[in-house]
Amino acid sequence: AVLRLQPRVLVAAGTRPPEEPVAAPIRELRDLAEARLTLAPLAVDDLPALLARRLGTVSVPAELVQFVLQRAEGHPFYSEETVLALREAGILEIRNGACRIVTGPGGLTAVNFPDSVQGVITSRLDRLPAHEQLMVKTASVIGRVFAYRTLHDVYPVMEDRPRLRDGLEHVERLDLTRLETPEPELAYLFKHVITQEVAYGSLLFAQRRQLHRAVAEWLESRQPEARESQAPLLAHHWDHAGDRERTVEYLERAGAQAVRSFANREAVGFLTRALEVAPDLERSDRSRVANWEHLLGEALIHLSEYNAAGSHLRRTLILSHYPAPTSRPTALRRLAAQILIQAAHRVWPTRRAGSVDAPARLDLTRAAAAQKRLAEVAWFNDDLLQMLCGILTSLNLAERAGATREMADGYCSMG
Repeated sequence: AVLRLQPRVLVAAGTRPPEEPVAAPIRELRDLAEARLTLAPLAVDDLPALLARRLGTVSVPAELVQFVLQRAEGHPFYSEETVLALREAGILEIRNGACRIVTGPGGLTAVNFPDSVQGVITSRLDRLPAHEQLMVKTASVIGRVFAYRTLHDVYPVMEDRPRLRDGLEHVERLDLTRLETPEPELAYLFKHVITQEVAYGSLLFAQRRQLHRAVAEWLESRQPEARESQAPLLAHHWDHAGDRERTVEYLERAGAQAVRSFANREAVGFLTRALEVAPDLERSDRSRVANWEHLLGEALIHLSEYNAAGSHLRRTLILSHYPAPTSRPTALRRLAAQILIQAAHRVWPTRRAGSVDAPARLDLTRAAAAQKRLAEVAWFNDDLLQMLCGILTSLNLAERAGATREMADGYCSMG
């Protein structure tokens, strides 16, 4: 869209190689591109320069280049991590701008060295002092980007907190992290997401739960006004902390917020997770689960996934005590009854809204909205009977509840 509207704007787009068949938007973007660069593995001739720059030397031994090439196979990040791990293990010696291999007989081939990038990063983390190891692990729970203030307040060993600044500067010099934001909002960034994942994976399950809880409580206490905007993040932390009640609360908020913002794929993820976390909530809070099912139906319709949307909308109607017909004979009987009800509403408009309490009105309103969406699904599936049945049922329920918006939708659909 940007390229069509403003062709003079420079747009740089990066993607993994798309799978066949290539999606239409990617094909169109590819056709509009004035220049295309396909990234290949790092060239063998460029590897010595990369290693020398990372080690701060003029050149590197050919044996080291061959060793890295065999393991990293042209992956720049893996190549960098390998030489840094060798240096920290004392296998490489850097002196006066020169790099020298310090090993016994057999050279680098005899070195017992990890055979994956995760293993290399693990070996680097294992060489940190104990309090810095815990610092990096704690930071990995916070996220790829982590603020110093958050890390300081949730770090579990209070007497080591004064040493965090020095520790952060040390791991930055080791190129495990990088400065993201300077003072006063000091924040750091894991150099690569793999580094964060390895640090996080080295935590015991109980440690993870404890740290996730600490981060969630910190976010709630320090930013109470931002709980709505932070709902996805809080749901993530409470979920990993094992607090089902708070997880469901924030997943519900995040899902509703995503539907309002038309972030439909995210909404489906949040609400599906809420149903997974609280599968038995239906018995104690039927109306709440009905609302999740309704929001899921809305999001899936916006994604044009009509069959999946129909399943959730029918579930909404069951939980709201107004189930949709499941067979053609049932739909015919329902349609005839709804025509008579609508005719009665037209003849006696002042008597159509019955005296219903608030919970019943909520069920009626939600069912009216779900029936209207189910009618849309039927229209896209070319099912005229279910469409007419859904429209009339929706309008009759809305008029009975006195739900203004749903009545307006119903009149539009009838028109």
